[in-house]
Amino acid sequence: MAKPPKAKVKVFNYGVQSAQDYWVLVTRPDVEEFNRLRSPRSLAHVVQSLWGLLEWHADEYGNGEGFYFQQCPELAWIKDIAKSAKHRGLYGRREAVADMGLKQTGQLAYDVAGGYGVPTGGYGSFEPVAILDDHTEHRLLDFVEKIEAFWQAQFL
Repeated sequence: MAKPPKAKVKVFNYGVQSAQDYWVLVTRPDVEEFNRLRSPRSLAHVVQSLWGLLEWHADEYGNGEGFYFQQCPELAWIKDIAKSAKHRGLYGRREAVADMGLKQTGQLAYDVAGGYGVPTGGYGSFEPVAILDDHTEHRLLDFVEKIEAFWQAQFL
């Protein structure tokens, strides 16, 4: 077994210098791809990217998460979903968001050619849905649109 290197990364630059750069170069293209074709890949990218943008913006402006949740409550859902998509669960929070899945199916209805049960370029009836602890269901598409509008307003 190889030993891990002793050196640690001191600086890493991939061309993003601000929250606005992150919006333009990372998040907006992820939102556009999700809108074009909703699939497990585009879903994972868009939720991670939207949450990452909040972290960038909060760090840059010295704001806490709550500052954003008051302005756009759906951002709290994106946090939960991003953590769930990344970690396959909501560590210690399984009661907060009961399920995230496909409405009317217990299995992934994904076609390699397209998105969730959809041929390339189309939209299907099986949309990713977040089911909250109050038993309300929310299509991811609906609140991604609200979050996208929130961030667009921040960077005008």
